[in-house]
Amino acid sequence: MESDEKGRQEGTPAAGSGDDLCPETVTVTTLHEYTALLGPPEPDKIILYRGQAADWPLVPKIARLTPRGREILATEEALLADFKRRALPYLRLSPYGLTDWNWLTIAQHHGLPTRLLDWTTASLTALLFAVGDFSPEQSGSGVVWCYTPNTGDGGDLIDQQY
Repeated sequence: MESDEKGRQEGTPAAGSGDDLCPETVTVTTLHEYTALLGPPEPDKIILYRGQAADWPLVPKIARLTPRGREILATEEALLADFKRRALPYLRLSPYGLTDWNWLTIAQHHGLPTRLLDWTTASLTALLFAVGDFSPEQSGSGVVWCYTPNTGDGGDLIDQQY
């Protein structure tokens, strides 16, 4: 297989981060290599993963879709207001008490471009997003990003139920 400009082989996912668990760039070609790289989960350590079909920058969808010169937050605000209005008849829960963050999460789940990036604590879920739609004609590699939040980054809120 050919290697890309970062030394990764085409068609193989890579794990990336500045963390010891997820070295800067590692190429894996099998599920066994991937799980061996990450090792068993540590109950007291939160690690977030994001799988992408290519090595794109970590930029939220709204920033990728908003034309240059247009205010991203203003665009998001207008889209969210429209979503709230249209979603009310379909909600299974009461909209009263929902914050804009709650609404952004619901809206993103339904495909609205927002400033949020999807992350998971499940490394295999991230891998699925990285290689799930891979085809032999595809060039490049799927990528799994790893992030270990520090105290104060919100990582302490991850396991809380809302």
